[in-house]
Amino acid sequence: MQEELEQMYSKIDARFCSAVKNLQDEHAISRREVETVLGRFTVNNSSYEQKVTELESSMRNLEENLSQDLAKLREDQQARRLH
Repeated sequence: MQEELEQMYSKIDARFCSAVKNLQDEHAISRREVETVLGRFTVNNSSYEQKVTELESSMRNLEENLSQDLAKLREDQQARRLH
């Protein structure tokens, strides 16, 4: 009887260890897949962030140029009125 219980325990232990190993392997694979996807997202996101920064810089330059152009037009308009 004791020997049968030990054999059953050994079989259950082997199945349990095998199941745990499979779960660990699946977890490792899933983790690598998630890290890969996140890595791609980070790379893609950084290029978008760079584009946004470039657009913001272009917008600031455009605002400055428009302000200068408007000021120049106002000066020209006032100069014409005086002449």
